[in-house]
Amino acid sequence: MVALAIDKSTGVEKFKIGTARAKRSKLTPSEWNDVVQKAIDNSAQFGKQGSSLLCAHAGTSEIWNVVNKPFQDNQENHNFHVHQSKFEVVAVDGPTGRISPPRGGAAAKRLVDNYPVPIGGSIRIRIQFTANQVGGRFVLHCHILEHEDKGMMAAIEVLPR
Repeated sequence: MVALAIDKSTGVEKFKIGTARAKRSKLTPSEWNDVVQKAIDNSAQFGKQGSSLLCAHAGTSEIWNVVNKPFQDNQENHNFHVHQSKFEVVAVDGPTGRISPPRGGAAAKRLVDNYPVPIGGSIRIRIQFTANQVGGRFVLHCHILEHEDKGMMAAIEVLPR
């Protein structure tokens, strides 16, 4: 799970990303909210100590939930982007908890390199780390330049099988 957050507690906006490992389907709504809050509490600006580093293996596929939970009056859109890998949007969870198919419908199965995460909602994505993918470290971030520049970015490392 990837949480996108803006921290305004110090009077200066800090754009952050936090992560947590959890299977949403195995958790109650209350437990899921606790996991999201933990990721937000542990979020960090890119390049700061504790900034997120995710790890994946080439030749695998993962399902991620990317969450844009309102946080300290954060009511901003975030356009999620991953370098080196396109992803399939499996579902969009709106702020009311209503799950809807992505643009083009569930059967479209189209690959994108960025997608808007609704305020107060989330997107569920399937990301394939292909066997012939260039390994190494690269970034995922909000594709809104101001948010990226203020630290809403994290690193991911793709390891060989």
